[in-house]
Amino acid sequence: MGKEEKPIGNSQVIADTGLSIVKLLREQLTPDPIIESASIGLSSPIEDNELVVSVYLYEIRQSKEYQIYDMISQGNDLLQYPPLSLELSYLITVHSAADAGVRAWDNNRLMGHILQTMHDHAILSGNDLVGTLRDHNEELRIIFEDIPSEKLFNFFPQKPYKLSLGYSVSPVLLESKRTKKVTRILESDIRTQTREGYS
Repeated sequence: MGKEEKPIGNSQVIADTGLSIVKLLREQLTPDPIIESASIGLSSPIEDNELVVSVYLYEIRQSKEYQIYDMISQGNDLLQYPPLSLELSYLITVHSAADAGVRAWDNNRLMGHILQTMHDHAILSGNDLVGTLRDHNEELRIIFEDIPSEKLFNFFPQKPYKLSLGYSVSPVLLESKRTKKVTRILESDIRTQTREGYS
């Protein structure tokens, strides 16, 4: 009939995934090498702001590896349709505010810290997460993505390229709002017919 499952994330899961990555970077990169946690946030890599590290969601795909096909039980007479399993791709860009003479070095230094952090925290769960992801005990896997140079440069139209990394995050489970009512058999009265009649 339906599978008893833990609650699935609502429409906030995409936003909460980005915030979970920001939370991780803030916890691991401040106060050293970045002094202020507010210097790490969600932003396009070409936006003019005071961020030192920007996290940008640039692509959403349906995950082929993580799919749920079973209906989810929501009580005695209600089933919820399976969630949509997503894979999100992020661009993490460094924007050093150091003097021009040492800016490239500082960007490289920051990128080393980011690579180390994402490698050491390839699975996010529990208090690593925020919002509905944490509330529903989700677990996210972070994988380094090798983005071709041409694609990287396209993120900076008519702007100088900034050192960036790509990561995919999955499975991000987006619940379905569709439900289906079912009739459950609470009592069974099964009779078998014999030569003498019913017994």
